Amino acid sequence: MTYPSIDRLTLPSLLPSLPPSLPQSGDCPELRDIVLSHQALPPILQNILAPASLSMLRNCIWSLSNLCRGKPLPHLELLRPALPILAKILASSTDSECLQDAAWALSYLCDGDDEGIDALIEAPGVCADLVRHLGHLSSNVITPVMRTLGNIVSGDDHHTQGKPSLPPSLPPSLAPGVCADLVI
Repeated sequence: MTYPSIDRLTLPSLLPSLPPSLPQSGDCPELRDIVLSHQALPPILQNILAPASLSMLRNCIWSLSNLCRGKPLPHLELLRPALPILAKILASSTDSECLQDAAWALSYLCDGDDEGIDALIEAPGVCADLVRHLGHLSSNVITPVMRTLGNIVSGDDHHTQGKPSLPPSLPPSLAPGVCADLVI
């Protein structure tokens, strides 16, 4: 099956309620919400659970991450089905790109939003796996992991009481000089 091509000139006519400049921008909550409202999430999650290839898996997790980002935040209920799948990626993936994009997705979901922080804290294993990935060898994984943990601990007292503690010493990958390129 072939799909018609959509270029920058025709896209605004397909989305008449949006200003013409929006389809050209990279971060557009309005377009994200349209995509979510048209049920794009279930096939993306299905392809994450049973990917045809590593490339497909990476692309789907990256797409999911983009559906989680932007201000205002997307409605958590639209993305709640993704939480167990993101948790599974954190728990079992060994692919740095998959881990990186899954951690970014989680960081976006809890960025300044108490409901998102609650959802992450309540998702089985997520906090423990985030802490475990502080020891990852790639700063591309550590950066979004730290951002996610930072978002969680910046919540109110309810969010910061009784949660998994950080390891007593930093993992070797966080030793001075090893992650000098780490940017937060």
